[in-house]
Amino acid sequence: MRIGIGAQVGILGGPGTYARALTAALAAAGGHQYVVFTDRPEAFAGLGLETVHVPLASPYHQAVWDHWRLPGLLVARRVDLYHGTKNVLPWRLRLPAVVTVHDLAVYAGWPRPPR
Repeated sequence: MRIGIGAQVGILGGPGTYARALTAALAAAGGHQYVVFTDRPEAFAGLGLETVHVPLASPYHQAVWDHWRLPGLLVARRVDLYHGTKNVLPWRLRLPAVVTVHDLAVYAGWPRPPR
């Protein structure tokens, strides 16, 4: 199976650390082919994985990448399953997927307790 992994790691923090560690562990386990979609391909050098450079001028450009550019690249790279490691899946995704949600504290629609 070809598994795509969204791994934007250029900004320090938990999701980037998680993406790097998860990808390294999956590569070591073997059994599947992995395609890493990342803003820092050098972070995955030496793992023997296919990487696709995700050029992000700033963190604000990630929404355009996630929802408009990524779906077509997943098809072009013949990905069977996609893992979004940073809270988001593309809107137009037409293949099985899993998303890791790291924190619900930023969810604006979180229900408030009655007063």
